[in-house]
Amino acid sequence: MNKTKTALYYRPNSATVDDELFDDLAKKHPGRGRPSDVGMLVPDIAYLKIEDCDEEPPGRRPGFSELVPRPAIKVDGGPQFSIDAFADGIRLRLNNRSTGWAFVINQNGQEAISDAGGNATVAGDLDGAGTILSARAFTPDTRVNVASVSKTITAVAVLRLLRATGKSVTSKIWPYLPAGWPVEASGVADLEFRHLLTHRTGLTTQNAAFSQTLSDGGLQTALLLGADPGAPYAYRNANFALFRLIIPALWRAAGNTGAHNDTDVGAAFFYAAYIIDQLFGEMGGAIGENASTSVLDDPPTRYYAAAGTAQGIEYPNWALLAGAAGWHLSARELAAFLAFITYDDDVLDAASRAQMDSLRLGWQPTGTYDGRFGDYRGHSGSIRSTVNGITGNTRAGIMKFGIQVEAAFVANSAILGVNAPVADLLADAFDAAWG
Repeated sequence: MNKTKTALYYRPNSATVDDELFDDLAKKHPGRGRPSDVGMLVPDIAYLKIEDCDEEPPGRRPGFSELVPRPAIKVDGGPQFSIDAFADGIRLRLNNRSTGWAFVINQNGQEAISDAGGNATVAGDLDGAGTILSARAFTPDTRVNVASVSKTITAVAVLRLLRATGKSVTSKIWPYLPAGWPVEASGVADLEFRHLLTHRTGLTTQNAAFSQTLSDGGLQTALLLGADPGAPYAYRNANFALFRLIIPALWRAAGNTGAHNDTDVGAAFFYAAYIIDQLFGEMGGAIGENASTSVLDDPPTRYYAAAGTAQGIEYPNWALLAGAAGWHLSARELAAFLAFITYDDDVLDAASRAQMDSLRLGWQPTGTYDGRFGDYRGHSGSIRSTVNGITGNTRAGIMKFGIQVEAAFVANSAILGVNAPVADLLADAFDAAWG
């Protein structure tokens, strides 16, 4: 990223961050889904039934060891990459296949192409009060719950804090769990950060029923059942939800004496506050205070079963479930996040970036997105939920391609013909953009 130019991801030298006190943060982020709000999560989601979420991605294709961006491939007589063809390929895979969708492609650390289609709200749909809604177009700035793409965001926050505290991915997590949690359960005291970041904990919790499994009580139950550090890869949302409790304690160890995980509300607040102020806050307004673990848009994005569905649902506040999912962001904000973690050493230093990419910390595992030109770093997000018999879906994906190109997309319904891992559509469109 060229910081000498004023562009979407340019970070002014005058940018400052105030992260000292809980009260200061609460004043800075009123109504932003911080758990200091009176309206808390549990009452909001009592009616929400999660039927299916984040199916474990089938492995496809092995390979590629590049750790940093490299120049675009140019071989005389060989294939040439076309960013326009890449954009056309994403459009082909999204347009008319989802209720609403948007994507952004970066090149050389800057936004290169963006597009959107469909609706964030379908005309004639009814909100919870029975009000008839008007159509609202989906844009690159429309926010959705990005589901498990949140895991990559959480991973970057963890890596930053490990560096700040002088710890490593092989450090044990138990000192950062809340007091009284079952660290004496089988295997728990031997869990290391890398085990959570790569889904090798041996935890046996299920991936659905979020209001139970990802709550503080659900996470304690998961630990009580025991762990098997270093076990074979098994995708578990609980692995990253635990960081909602761990990040505040790491932040305290890094010098913010106000941060704590003494209560579920406090932990959720400081988890979100760290990411907003200390991670997104380093991005010069590209995301900043626009991020939240609850709905910000007014009217909010609604979620539909599939393209052509007339009635949708809204997703609730995810503050007390966040870590593995729950961040509400747009395609443009996700693309900004990718640009900064790829090119800006102030956001993620080069050593941490190389470690993240080589060990797949916060990325889906080797072989998930193995394409014509390498094993791409990416993550998918997928949730299907049902409220009062009406189903709604959210879909998201991010990917780094190793030629100074990154891409992000979001959608507010299932995508016709695209199954888990949904970010496959980015890999497939990229592979088809060479000719």
